[in-house]
Amino acid sequence: MAYQGKQILHSFVAGEDLSSDQFKAVYVGSDGLIYNDDSTGTRNFIGILQDKPASGAAGSVCLFGITKVAVSGATTTGAKFEAGTTPYTVGVVLGGTGGAGVATVLITQAESAE
Repeated sequence: MAYQGKQILHSFVAGEDLSSDQFKAVYVGSDGLIYNDDSTGTRNFIGILQDKPASGAAGSVCLFGITKVAVSGATTTGAKFEAGTTPYTVGVVLGGTGGAGVATVLITQAESAE
């Protein structure tokens, strides 16, 4: 069963329609807006979107804490969670699903390699 707990949240403006991206990882674009599209496979995600903002609307992002996360496959409690190929959002799965659905993850911020 997925659940949420204490979080550090920050509000960002959506740079695209994110109304179907609740509990998915987002990144901040060069324009300061948040996006979910990772077609390049190189995005550094900052956190997990908590709501469903339309383009131009404010969205709340969990930067640190316990949150639900949309997953496309099975998860294992205690497994590492990463978003992106060079992850800045990482954490540990606290409770999973048997398949696609929502897992509960403790989100922490990895340190930059720079």
